Amino acid sequence: MERSRLSPRVCLLVTAALTLLGVILRSVCMLTSFDAAVGYFNAGILTTLSNALYFAAVIAAAVCASLIHKGVLPATLRTRLRRPAAYLWGLSLAAFTVGVLLVCYQNRTSNFLTYPMILGVLSSLYFFISGSKDGTYSDALSALGFIPVVWCVTAAWETYTDQFTAMNSPIKVGLQMGFLGLALILVSELRFRLGKPLPRVAAAFMSIGVFTSLNGALPVLLGTGAHILDNQLHLFYAIVLLCGGLYGAYTLFQLLWFPAEAEAANMTPEAAEIPTDTPNAQ
Repeated sequence: MERSRLSPRVCLLVTAALTLLGVILRSVCMLTSFDAAVGYFNAGILTTLSNALYFAAVIAAAVCASLIHKGVLPATLRTRLRRPAAYLWGLSLAAFTVGVLLVCYQNRTSNFLTYPMILGVLSSLYFFISGSKDGTYSDALSALGFIPVVWCVTAAWETYTDQFTAMNSPIKVGLQMGFLGLALILVSELRFRLGKPLPRVAAAFMSIGVFTSLNGALPVLLGTGAHILDNQLHLFYAIVLLCGGLYGAYTLFQLLWFPAEAEAANMTPEAAEIPTDTPNAQ
């Protein structure tokens, strides 16, 4: 059992180390290498390393997750004390909706932002309802859980079509990667809630999601606080990314740091032969 605990915890620690390193590098780039006049980072070793870490994080997540022995991770996701993390994400989505509504009123425009606002309200409702629940969800609650995924896709599309920011702006790309990372976290968790888990795939997806969401959020928040950036919508998105990334980090910690010892102890030898990351595993 001690050996089986090691590989999930290594996966978690590698994710934490790469995420911390990535946030530090990108934040330093924001403070020292970002040219606000053109909206890009100046070329340099730190900028190159920051970009390379995205690839390293994806590769590391896939490799570390594949090294976890089959049957080690639980088929049921038990997220103890989940309520604060869920409520925090739900509150950030509600605040996003209010903030965007005020910006639209101030600028006398709605454009494509109506859809993220509506989806933001419904997404926050999901987290407020599910915050006190654990294990498998009802079909209705699980269906509601797909709305935050749609919000992530809509936010990525809105950011992509923003005509006031350069198409390949590093701020834009960082936010888009963060939204996709949040979607990976949500889809991975929902498979557990639906009783169709893929635990090792979930470990990889959540690791990637934590890295991309926090790397997309914290440098933007820091840049806004330092008056380097002044885009209000990007600030609102960064707040949601930060709360979603913290939620993902909490969920990943619960998945990888606490093996399902009680579940494994109650398994029959035949059940133990079934990998928990196959579609037929319950």
